[in-house]
Amino acid sequence: MGYKQKFRFGKVKIFFLYLGIFLNFFLQGCKEDDGKKFGVEYWLGMLNLVQMDPKAVAERGYSSNGAITFVRFNSDLVPYSRGQASEVLKTYLQIPAEYTPKLARSNESNGHILDRFQQYYKGLKVENKIYTVVSKDNRIEFMGGDFSGIEQDLNVTPSLSKEDALSKALIHFGAKKYLWESPEREERLRSIKVDPKATYFPK
Repeated sequence: MGYKQKFRFGKVKIFFLYLGIFLNFFLQGCKEDDGKKFGVEYWLGMLNLVQMDPKAVAERGYSSNGAITFVRFNSDLVPYSRGQASEVLKTYLQIPAEYTPKLARSNESNGHILDRFQQYYKGLKVENKIYTVVSKDNRIEFMGGDFSGIEQDLNVTPSLSKEDALSKALIHFGAKKYLWESPEREERLRSIKVDPKATYFPK
């Protein structure tokens, strides 16, 4: 190997070394809204596709219309990591490609991590449709909630502006007072959802 080739090879090695250091600091430094860090394992888990495994499920619950309301996992037999939560949701709820679970918030309770995923359809938030994934020691133990089935190929392109839509809705219902006009109701909603930005005001 000539001098120039050795020099170029050395530069490539240095580049990947610095890239590795940067990614390590980036992944270690990423934080949730509550200031807790996402570990490297969490981000690496995001790259893993999940295959459905009958041995993984200890128990399932269903609603009256056949939708899955909860799944309890055999985390000791088939361990899924917390970082795989989004893929676990997609796989075991058999969510079509148009449906996207997005991590909304996380909190810790009695040694368990609760990751709450908001349902989106073609990029639009589906109001009040949340699925919670419960993990302990980086293993998913349980998930439960409600994701809506939506008409296939539903056109989500708005034909009205937000302002026009709200105006027409207010005229249609004609209520004297709405929930978002009550500070007590708004405060209770924020407490229930554990979200300081939660509101009844239409968005």
